[in-house]
Amino acid sequence: MLIEYLKKIDCKKNISKLVQILYEYRERIAATLFMILFTVLLAILTDKKISNENINMNLYDGKTFVTETYPIFKDVVFVGDSYSHFLALELGFDTTIYSSPGLPLEKLTYCFNSAKKNMKKYFVVFIGPNDYMVNTDLKKFNKLLSNYVELFINDSKVILCSYLPSMYTDDIKNKGVAKYNISDYDDEIRKVANSYNKVYYFDLSDFIGKKEYYKYLVDELDTIHFNHKFYVEFINKLNSFIMSIK
Repeated sequence: MLIEYLKKIDCKKNISKLVQILYEYRERIAATLFMILFTVLLAILTDKKISNENINMNLYDGKTFVTETYPIFKDVVFVGDSYSHFLALELGFDTTIYSSPGLPLEKLTYCFNSAKKNMKKYFVVFIGPNDYMVNTDLKKFNKLLSNYVELFINDSKVILCSYLPSMYTDDIKNKGVAKYNISDYDDEIRKVANSYNKVYYFDLSDFIGKKEYYKYLVDELDTIHFNHKFYVEFINKLNSFIMSIK
């Protein structure tokens, strides 16, 4: 109404009239300006909050419980073999983990079934190269993993971690006794992740070949597992990933 009226008058000749109109509608104008300023301020504060959250994505230093820094991990359940098992050993026992070291997927059924009873919002599968070491058929590996995933996809977001090589698997490869490559199993994990909604592939390829993450540095008898530094970086990276799919 005000705008339409202003269009009809000549401001140069009717300055006093314009002032009178502005005075008459002063309360509405003030309210409009307040709403504009409030909206702008809210946008600035929201953007600042998001920026701070992004900056704080790598807060965990491995000196406290994981959930003290990242409460989201109260809603996460891990399942796997020794690669999941060592997460608790290295970082503390405040995360929910169902694991059994040394077993291929086929023999981890009870771990997955137990995890099903303790349903969480996020379900993370982190397994080591046990199937690689026993030459599990790739189609069988895919089928087993798919069956496990289907236990959770109706209630959780499922995260499948990369299939990582180690000093031990490198030695097996060099001896030429492996039927498949580590990358072959990783490809099957990717295929499973791409076959379902709410299932995600968690890429850990930036850790491959980096000896500073090998447990061998502190235990020369262990050439297959990863150390404390690895799991700290793993948790920080996983936290960022979960925030991106939340």
